[in-house]
Amino acid sequence: MSQTLFNNNKEKQAVEEYKQAKNLYQVFSFLDIKQKIKKQLTETDELITRPEKIRKEMNYWETVLKNKPHSRDILLYSAALYYQLWQDKKAQSCWEKAFYLDPNNEKVQELGKIIKAINRE
Repeated sequence: MSQTLFNNNKEKQAVEEYKQAKNLYQVFSFLDIKQKIKKQLTETDELITRPEKIRKEMNYWETVLKNKPHSRDILLYSAALYYQLWQDKKAQSCWEKAFYLDPNNEKVQELGKIIKAINRE
């Protein structure tokens, strides 16, 4: 359930659902003989904690970007991170700057196709 909520961009609800499931598992883990539920909880934990890890990483790259605002690679990486956080406008902005610096770069073009293909906002 929490994975479905998370995939539908309902992060807070997904975290709450995950916490409840984890608490229930601690009480009834003895029933999970084949460890299937434990595996699902581990996968869900990785999915739910991913945005926070990306945000921390993004904070670092934002600082680096202030010092090197014309670095194509940093702009491109930042665009990809923003995209993963559903911050499409920031992703688009970073990608446009990277494209301006190196429009013929294959990675710039590939990320541009992805960012332009999906309008999630």
